[in-house]
Amino acid sequence: MRATLTRLEIRDQRGLLLSVWPYGEVTPLPAEDPTKALRIGCRTKPQASLAVLDPSFAGVLRGRLATAPKPARPPRRPWRLRLPMPSFARAHGGLAAVGLVVLGVALYGVAAVAAPRVAASLADRLPTTWSVTWGAGLSAAAGARCEEAAGREALEALAGRLQAAAGLNYPITVTVVDEAAAEARALPGGEILLTRGLIDLLRTPDELAGVLAHEVAATRDWGPERAILANLALPDLVDVWRAGAQADATDMAAALDRAVPSAAERAALDRATLALLENAGLRTRGLAAFHDVVASKAVQDGHAPLYARTHPADRDRVERLRSGSAGGAPALTYAQWGAVKALCTRAFGTLASDGGTG
Repeated sequence: MRATLTRLEIRDQRGLLLSVWPYGEVTPLPAEDPTKALRIGCRTKPQASLAVLDPSFAGVLRGRLATAPKPARPPRRPWRLRLPMPSFARAHGGLAAVGLVVLGVALYGVAAVAAPRVAASLADRLPTTWSVTWGAGLSAAAGARCEEAAGREALEALAGRLQAAAGLNYPITVTVVDEAAAEARALPGGEILLTRGLIDLLRTPDELAGVLAHEVAATRDWGPERAILANLALPDLVDVWRAGAQADATDMAAALDRAVPSAAERAALDRATLALLENAGLRTRGLAAFHDVVASKAVQDGHAPLYARTHPADRDRVERLRSGSAGGAPALTYAQWGAVKALCTRAFGTLASDGGTG
């Protein structure tokens, strides 16, 4: 088990994530000897229970459970559409069928126009426990984790530095998965996903800092939760909202794949990325340099890496990213950088900028 600031992570002996219990969903259970063990359950998993036998770890859990926010109930629907369709159809026959087609097309158009506003409204009302669980679920579904200890510690330090510079009041969790395709993604709940392929493609710590800073800015300003909700089909949106924290990761992953920032949103994220790196006292031109690497890789292989397709960069964008200040400190030491590059050479697990283990 692993206790972060917002959730309890349950893992197998290899470190693979099995389940996530947000503290707001965890409930204490009666124990035979409360002085020796802490028994807990989860509201959304009524058949499951855990016994924590380590006194120090149990103390950490008790403290975090005591300060955890209570789960919010999903909002009730303020209205329900009622149309007397059967009686209308019997009375007017074919006219009713034509009318229903027209009504369906009109409703589809209204839904398409209203979807972004609806998604923004729902995202603003999203319980924190849902967001955290969604992000952990999407991260867990992405594949086996790379967890070489020294590399994990180096990434934790860089993630914590960027989190502080961004002024976030929630932890940033960076996970590296053993996947050959080069990709970086901001997920709900402060989760950021990197792949082994991306780590292999990076040449310098400054490039890593630029990639990470862009995803931190996306977490804060773009909003993966809003992007997911806006790119769900209406039936899937209803299903996700009803399921809450236990929503299907498959539907959300597909929606996130469809969620591409607009040119204006990407320009705003680029400005936020440069500002974030400057606030952290780091060099700002690493992301531009990494896009040069990605472009060279595309020419070499005859096809663009996945990162280039999800993070497109024309000449104007690269020049904009290169416009940051020339000063700043290196993102990592030589030893830390070597550890990050070797991150996927050993065991699998996850890494986070908070919490402890038990």
